[in-house]
Amino acid sequence: MSDIPQIWRRIEHWLAEHAPEALVQLRPGASPTAIERAEAKLKAPLLPEYRASVLVHDGSANPSIDHGLMEGYVLYSLEKVLKTRELLRELDKSSPPSQSQHARALPAPGVRQAWWDDGWIAIAGDTMRDLVCIDTVPAPGGTVGQLVRYISDTPDRDLIAPSFGAWLARVATNLEGGELVADRDSDGDLTGFKHRSETEL
Repeated sequence: MSDIPQIWRRIEHWLAEHAPEALVQLRPGASPTAIERAEAKLKAPLLPEYRASVLVHDGSANPSIDHGLMEGYVLYSLEKVLKTRELLRELDKSSPPSQSQHARALPAPGVRQAWWDDGWIAIAGDTMRDLVCIDTVPAPGGTVGQLVRYISDTPDRDLIAPSFGAWLARVATNLEGGELVADRDSDGDLTGFKHRSETEL
């Protein structure tokens, strides 16, 4: 298991120097009681690395100005995780994916052949149509806790990372190494985080 608090310290240190306005948008950690309540609603315990992260930072205080620190995605608070899960379940009940939709899905190796699966728990996103989900029901060859990218109107179900800890560590390493940079407009206002190659176009 990754040292989640240490990885967050690396990210915080970089943000303090390069993007303090994004640092202040990170919420304080959730209390153990809040986590227990969320687990009761999810009817499952949070996976250890994600739980450790929520204890440090419970997502973003204001997603609209989070600037997509997590490789363009906003990390959800537990409250947002639960609300998104309920909304997706309601959508799934009112308009469940058909067998033909499931068949058209293009999953990465180790990901279930599904347009949507209730075993995917959205923990980050840029919109409701583009989500990063913890996969609790992987296909053979996959790993519980791998991160799946779900886009509602495309068939690809890609793997973002083998685990939450790996994703968080990649963000920290890319910030420190200059691969992920703070993008600013002509007035110097932070507009987001981009890979260096995107800013060189």
